[in-house]
Amino acid sequence: MGLQEDIDLLSRVTLFRDFGLEHLRLIAFGTERQVLKKGTTLFSEGDDSEGGYVIASGQVDIVLHSGERDLVLESCGPAGLIGEMALITNVRRVASAVAKTECELLFIPRPLFHRLLREYPEKAHMLHTRISHTVRELVQQMEDVQEKLKLIPPLGGKDDEEK
Repeated sequence: MGLQEDIDLLSRVTLFRDFGLEHLRLIAFGTERQVLKKGTTLFSEGDDSEGGYVIASGQVDIVLHSGERDLVLESCGPAGLIGEMALITNVRRVASAVAKTECELLFIPRPLFHRLLREYPEKAHMLHTRISHTVRELVQQMEDVQEKLKLIPPLGGKDDEEK
């Protein structure tokens, strides 16, 4: 892929949808292209993050290892962004990312993203607003799940004792 194709790809990423050509070009110039074979682990749960990944082609599954089971939390395809928060701050990966198919990715290093935010403070404000909205939605979803969990009777309750 060439620079223009990378810019076109980045323009389809939800986080970057309001970025102008100049901003997208800056990101595209600083990305690192990676190719993964099917089944390859991009990163593992607990790894330190160094940036985010945009999927150019293929599919990557976000997988949580739970005991002897692997739970696919999300499948990401072209123009999907993996590690949005890792663009902003150093976080530990909460799940693993595994190539479900052969994939081509653009890696966006955190220092590159920070440079963009320093040079274009209006973009930093816009992202702050967007991420704040996302966090509020996540908190609401967690509260909804917590309310549903309260409706589930505890194991080993009175019904179990009578048997």
